[in-house]
Amino acid sequence: MRIAIGTHLSEAVLPQVYFNHIGVIARWAKQYDLVMTGTHRTKVAAARNRIIDAALAERCDHVLFIDSDHLLPDNMLDCLTENAAAAMVSGLVCKRLFPYDTVAFKLLPDGQLQQIVVNARGKVIEVDGCAMGCTLINLDLIKQLERPYFRDRFFRSDLGLCLAFRRKGMKVLLDTRVEIGHLSDPLIITPGNAERVRCNMLSVHLEKANGCSD
Repeated sequence: MRIAIGTHLSEAVLPQVYFNHIGVIARWAKQYDLVMTGTHRTKVAAARNRIIDAALAERCDHVLFIDSDHLLPDNMLDCLTENAAAAMVSGLVCKRLFPYDTVAFKLLPDGQLQQIVVNARGKVIEVDGCAMGCTLINLDLIKQLERPYFRDRFFRSDLGLCLAFRRKGMKVLLDTRVEIGHLSDPLIITPGNAERVRCNMLSVHLEKANGCSD
């Protein structure tokens, strides 16, 4: 399986992310045929389209998008490739800002996307929208969509791609075995610690509020 690993950078990569990515990619390279590609300081939709084009030019089967503020587990690529036939399969990531919700969406009857709470229970579930920073995309299937694949006019270009796949009846999956660390200075937010961090933050805010009212 030939896989392009794509990252679009807007700022410097912090050391903990750099060393994490170098380590996991070196281990993956022993098993997979990998191609590295990326962009720097390019608008998100344009950056992602360039990465897709580069992956297609390299005759890759899939592209793995990884964000420059995500810490990746060793088993991530093995898990995601178990569902490589799907249009997209993502790991489970929480937003880096309070209240640290999981990045997953379902499509409502009125056509709107609603964010949903997903627990890390070791299951692969079908969703209508997922994160893009830890996501494997099937290039044979994306070629069936209208170009450009990512579009700025949608409020989030990654969700626009999810919906384009879903309209074609293709699967967008979320693998909850893959728990991503999301840098949130000075914390690292994971699906496993998000609830505890959320409660701690609420406790701090309540203490400050009570202190002001004394």
